[in-house]
Amino acid sequence: FFFGLVRIMPVSNSGPRMAEHQELHAEAEEEEEEPWVQEGLTKEEWMRKMQEHYIKKQEEERLQKELEKTQPKTIDPPPKLSVDALRDKIKQLTTAGVATWDFARDDMADPGVEVLAENLKTNSMVQRLILGANRVSDDGVEVLAESLRVNTGLKRLELWRNGITDKGAA
Repeated sequence: FFFGLVRIMPVSNSGPRMAEHQELHAEAEEEEEEPWVQEGLTKEEWMRKMQEHYIKKQEEERLQKELEKTQPKTIDPPPKLSVDALRDKIKQLTTAGVATWDFARDDMADPGVEVLAENLKTNSMVQRLILGANRVSDDGVEVLAESLRVNTGLKRLELWRNGITDKGAA
């Protein structure tokens, strides 16, 4: 068959090339030694060695699982928005008279919420505060709730995707 400038030849399972391939394959199989022979062991010694290795691996895996149970599941990364950067952002929003403060996904955690809470005690111009996905915990929401007892301007607070449990929501 011709395809463009390339001639395509059908492949045959017989003939001199196939016989040569089969002969080379047979020689390679003859030269392969059993694993215990390669290591200079008897078959029984090699089997015992493999069994010991398997038992050791199982014990290592068991110990690793035990260690994982005692370790915390996640390690909290540092906040993306530092407390100083948060103070600067609050100052800019206050100066500009912005009524909706969107801190969603700023990952500020409880220290950032404490800074916000202090500002909200004296700032009644904020009408909407968005704190979604900020690692706010029950402690952070408690500090925030204290500031909202004196804040008269906030109409909407969004706390989606945070670490607030039923205790913090109460």
